[in-house]
Amino acid sequence: MARFLRRLYVYAALIIMLAVVLVMWMAGGIQGPRRFAGSMRQLPPGPGGQYRPDPFPDRLTVVVWNLGWAYGDGSHGSGGPKPPSHFERTLDRMGRVLAAAEPDLVLLQEVDFDSARSHGIDQAERLARQSGLPFIAPALSWSANYVPFPYWPPSHHYGSMLSGSAVLSRFPIRRHVVELMPKPTGNPWWYNLFYPFRYAQVVDVETPGEKIAVVNVHLEAFQADARLNQAYRVREILEGETTAPVVFGGDLNSPPPESPQRHGYADEPHRDFRSDDTVEILRGTKAVADTLAATTFTSTPSDWFTFPAVAPNRKLDYVFASDRFEVVSVRVMREAGEASDHLPILAELRLK
Repeated sequence: MARFLRRLYVYAALIIMLAVVLVMWMAGGIQGPRRFAGSMRQLPPGPGGQYRPDPFPDRLTVVVWNLGWAYGDGSHGSGGPKPPSHFERTLDRMGRVLAAAEPDLVLLQEVDFDSARSHGIDQAERLARQSGLPFIAPALSWSANYVPFPYWPPSHHYGSMLSGSAVLSRFPIRRHVVELMPKPTGNPWWYNLFYPFRYAQVVDVETPGEKIAVVNVHLEAFQADARLNQAYRVREILEGETTAPVVFGGDLNSPPPESPQRHGYADEPHRDFRSDDTVEILRGTKAVADTLAATTFTSTPSDWFTFPAVAPNRKLDYVFASDRFEVVSVRVMREAGEASDHLPILAELRLK
């Protein structure tokens, strides 16, 4: 009997060890928050030949867009897998929307670079080509060999994951720093193994005669404490950018404090922002200001809702700029429709 029990313990230990090794491999190992130099690349020249810097535009057009990995409604796992043709069509639509806007800078969140769930398409490069922006700074914030989500059925699992954010630019990118922020402590440790990092992505864009610092962020969606800590850290990053005009934007996952509704949404009845100070924290810095005035928002709030795209009921996406810029215009790009679960924001800025 004792011999049998010893064998049983050995087999159980081996099974546990194999399970741990498998989980570690699936998650891509233990990954912690960190700051690192991001990659930068330029698309090969097209029919027009080598890149030639245009004069600095009278108006700098900036687009902020959470792509939701080009899935559309249900991107958080409720919709099931989509075929390659779905992503081809969606990215083509996104590319046409961006090309028509003629942007100088595009700040993207939830971009897949080579993920099984979106069939390995480099979405940043695809949209850069379609929108005529030759310079790309991709920031990887979610890397795993196999993500077992949604949990059931296994055929719906996301699988291999390389995803994050990207800045697309008409002008050369000279510096790229990525900061991956701590994951929510409210999540179980095993859940955080597969959970994406939230981040701040900082690039320097070299326009003719003027360097511009661009800060692209995606803050925590589900844990308010983590989101507030991230907002404080982003504010520190913004206040450290003192050598150039700053453009800051992204998905803050929080509505402005003057929103007429801050809880009880039809799509997410459990979501409650009544004690959330994320936007106030970021508005509290002198480094940048919201391009959308609070009085403009409160006069017609529904005009500024960006989420969910299928029936928008709150604003989660923002463009801020330093006082070196004059805000010419800002609008929600409703022509994007339901390509993503977010609607993009477009701001036209003029250097003073």
